[in-house]
Amino acid sequence: MCLAIADDGLGMADDVLGKAMEPFFTTKGPGAGTGLGLASVANFARQTGGFTTIKSAPGQGCAVSIYLPRATQDSAMRRPTLDASPPSRRELILVVEDDDQVRDVTLKRLESLGYTTLQAGTGPEAVERLKSDERVQVVLSDVVMPGGMTGYDVARWVALNKPGTKVILCSGYSEGDRGGDAEGKIRGGVMTLGKPYTRDQLARALTSALAH
Repeated sequence: MCLAIADDGLGMADDVLGKAMEPFFTTKGPGAGTGLGLASVANFARQTGGFTTIKSAPGQGCAVSIYLPRATQDSAMRRPTLDASPPSRRELILVVEDDDQVRDVTLKRLESLGYTTLQAGTGPEAVERLKSDERVQVVLSDVVMPGGMTGYDVARWVALNKPGTKVILCSGYSEGDRGGDAEGKIRGGVMTLGKPYTRDQLARALTSALAH
């Protein structure tokens, strides 16, 4: 299956086009964008076994095509096994995310999995939450945020001040030290969860973090 989206805007030169799908690459000014939009689309396509293409030229707009594998009847009927906390567990999760919509969806997912939640929109706000509430067991944090602290800064603060608290960093990177895959591999004592992730992948990452 192919989903294609095109516009008739200004288009992109070759040097910009070559980086357009890279995480955190943006031509916008500071605070105007994170550069995770197209990277998240490409990551999602890879996770499902598909791929993306992008075509553009100056003055000729841009076209992005997402190719996804066709589901067989067997795979369509299969239901994923959810390795998640049962509703009776009430671990407290602090969600650190500056995007209001993403934060709201994440909070709803966590609550549907039986977790209790706190929220923060910036790193400094997360630190204040952690200082005032000793019950937090997992910090689920975005990587790129306003406020002077990144997710890595939050993780370092937790390691120094709350060593018993687990940290999961959410990133648009699909691999490498600055990101993670959607199954939540642990690198350097901090778990990473690639964006975008499903409810099931979030559940497995939390179960794994709490078990270590």
